[in-house]
Amino acid sequence: MHFSLPTSRIVVVVPAAAICIVCVLIETCTAARSHVYTIPLRKGKETSFAETVGEPVRTNQVNVSVEEQKNNIRGRPGLGYYIEVDIGTPPQKLNVLIDTGSSNFAVAASSHNAISTYYRRNESSTYEDQGTYVKVPYTQGEWSGDLGQDLVQIASLGNQSFQANIAAITESKMFFLNDSRWQGILGLGYAEIARPDSSVEPFFDSLTSQTSIQDIFALQMCGALASTNDTNLGSSADGPVEEVIGSMNIGGLDASLYHGTMQYAPLRDEWFYEVIMTDIRVGNDSLGLDCKEYNFDKTIVDSGTTNLRLPVRVFEAITNAIKAHTTKQYLRRDYDHEDKKNCFKFAIAPSTNHAGAVIGAVIMEGFYVVFDRENKRVGFARSTCPGACEKTGTCVGNSPLITEAFNIDFDASDCGYDRSTSYDPALTITAYVLAAICLVCLIPVIVFALTHQINKRCKGRRGRGVVNHHRLDQEGLAENEPNSDP
Repeated sequence: MHFSLPTSRIVVVVPAAAICIVCVLIETCTAARSHVYTIPLRKGKETSFAETVGEPVRTNQVNVSVEEQKNNIRGRPGLGYYIEVDIGTPPQKLNVLIDTGSSNFAVAASSHNAISTYYRRNESSTYEDQGTYVKVPYTQGEWSGDLGQDLVQIASLGNQSFQANIAAITESKMFFLNDSRWQGILGLGYAEIARPDSSVEPFFDSLTSQTSIQDIFALQMCGALASTNDTNLGSSADGPVEEVIGSMNIGGLDASLYHGTMQYAPLRDEWFYEVIMTDIRVGNDSLGLDCKEYNFDKTIVDSGTTNLRLPVRVFEAITNAIKAHTTKQYLRRDYDHEDKKNCFKFAIAPSTNHAGAVIGAVIMEGFYVVFDRENKRVGFARSTCPGACEKTGTCVGNSPLITEAFNIDFDASDCGYDRSTSYDPALTITAYVLAAICLVCLIPVIVFALTHQINKRCKGRRGRGVVNHHRLDQEGLAENEPNSDP
């Protein structure tokens, strides 16, 4: 599979089937290693094109050991990656799903049969209720609750605590997952997509504004590329459950977590982490679609989505091209299957309700992905995940590989979808209603104007008739008068 980003397209090769996803790259730069915050994870827009060269990442001002924070992601593929946080005073430990596809920080505030613990607001002396109701729907599931604020501290950031907006989830539907081991969600997107509105400051904005931490984070999600016999994760009838391992770096990059050159795609807009796809190839053959088709109505990088989601027409084209040549990278175990036999799902799915293309965990798990918010770009480099690359740096297995970068011969910004021309049913209905109201209001005015004109014409005709009749009478009298001349 080929995966490319514009300046350059990054070509990612996977044995057998290859999908080339092309995003727009700006000045590419090799990220230098620096002291960064490595957070333990657990799993349960005009653009210039060039290859990146050395660009150092600023060193954080808090002394946190990167080496001690590696390879501590755990869980089962398909159930999400989570991070441990301390909330409130005294601190309450909770695990929250890392989601780059949303912007709200929310945790369970009441019991639920799929979770083992929840946030008790009344036990925190620093909790402040904002008196605001919030509801957030996702591609699958939704939750609602009360917006508030409390002190938050992330594991591995030392004693760094800050005030953050927190939604206390009181109701949910298809949101919490059995055996996922997380009790909330950490939205890392921008304020524009925060609920109920953009006035709610997102988690990462609060973190960087209240501390000296640089506005950048990176994810190494190793997915099913490694397996374990960890008894804490349980086991299936067919053997040990797969686990995932990896890290989250806050404030900079860890060069030991990726191989080769970091390739960046510029953010098109700051809401989701939106980039542009310019092509998809299976093997060496392009799907041959207009590049706008790939980005209908957007393309985002979303760690909270398991699959690679594509617009319906693109999905149909890619499934026809792949057929029976699917590799392990695009299959994931179905843990919801009641049968004790092994069951797998195809990890490429069609988008629904104009959700656009979503570069989800199935793609991200082969890369070290950098969310460089300060420079408005997303970077991809080949991951060093165990099972994907040996210690020598030679990659094996089914991990996507960035093998080369090559330029495209057109302006990739033309591939972006213009949302201003998109169809919004709600807006269309509103427009029709307003048009109908205007029409109803205009009808009496039109009738009155027509009636007035008709009456005016009729009066004019009657007036001219009287004048003409008077003239005729005067002329007749003049003709009948006797001639007084001798």
